[in-house]
Amino acid sequence: MTKPNDNKRIDDKINPVMVYASVADFSHLFLSNMEGLYLLAYLLTGDHEIAERCFVTGIDHCIDGRLVFKEWAQRWARRSIIKNAIRMIVPGPTNHCEHLKTNRDLLIYQAETDNLFQNVVQLEPFERCVFVMSVLERFSDYECSLLLNSTRGAVTRGRQRAIEHLASVLV
Repeated sequence: MTKPNDNKRIDDKINPVMVYASVADFSHLFLSNMEGLYLLAYLLTGDHEIAERCFVTGIDHCIDGRLVFKEWAQRWARRSIIKNAIRMIVPGPTNHCEHLKTNRDLLIYQAETDNLFQNVVQLEPFERCVFVMSVLERFSDYECSLLLNSTRGAVTRGRQRAIEHLASVLV
């Protein structure tokens, strides 16, 4: 004869109670990771003002959005920032290898300061988003293509252009 407590332990192992992230959990997450989440928004948008709006909208979406398992909250917050940035800057693939902001003096200054973040924000919006999402955030090409409403080939080419550009100014 099994004891009632034994059945409860077995049921808990098979169907554990999933805990959803609360408003307090998201508030704590955004407060404790403010610098990193803002940096993500800035690297994606390349503009401090847009990054601030992206960050605040990310908070709103997480707090007012769908229920998310507590253990997925951080990933959800980062994805929310990424989706907001994409919506705000509407990056699209380019078919050329030249970048709008390749002013020689600017590149020399950037190379001298050796500041990777400044060089990342100088990339074209599509290349910048692909680089941040695929290299820094480790999204798959498939995920990037879905979020950017693009093809995997365009994502691959965008990442390649971004890496080549960064390599040329950081050497």
